[in-house]
Amino acid sequence: MLDYQLTEEQVMIRDLVRKVTLEKVLPKRAEWDETGEFPWEA
Repeated sequence: MLDYQLTEEQVMIRDLVRKVTLEKVLPKRAEWDETGEFPWEA
């Protein structure tokens, strides 16, 4: 049977992406939807 567990490094990356998304992306999503713009540096 294959083991599909994430490595410790993968878990750290996943958690960092989740944190950045919650703190930086989600608060601005309505504004970006209204203006039709998206900051590609995000």
